[in-house]
Amino acid sequence: MNTMQDFDNLGDRVIEHLEQWKAQVNKVIDDLSNVEDKAKQIGLVNEIDTAVCQLKLCRENNILGKTKVVTLPYDHDYIYTGSCSYRIICDHESDNNDQWEEIKINGQFYRLGPGSKIIW
Repeated sequence: MNTMQDFDNLGDRVIEHLEQWKAQVNKVIDDLSNVEDKAKQIGLVNEIDTAVCQLKLCRENNILGKTKVVTLPYDHDYIYTGSCSYRIICDHESDNNDQWEEIKINGQFYRLGPGSKIIW
């Protein structure tokens, strides 16, 4: 699977199967009289809903299987002060940080904290 269209097609099929499974589980729930069994099945429905939401999120954001994810580290300052932020900058292909520019996205600066995820 190398393209977003491949993912969309597969994603549509998987979501359809999950929705069918959810419908079957909901029918079973209606027939159950034991509260513990109902609770387990409701938990399964919630897990199916979560899986569908995650698949849709990936599709909407073009997150494919080859996508990489990194977690920003907790640095020394954060550990001791509880304060640390990462900024999104354009370095203008320069190692001179005087030439760097903090980037606005949708009109605002974003400050990422330790534990934030970067997806590319």
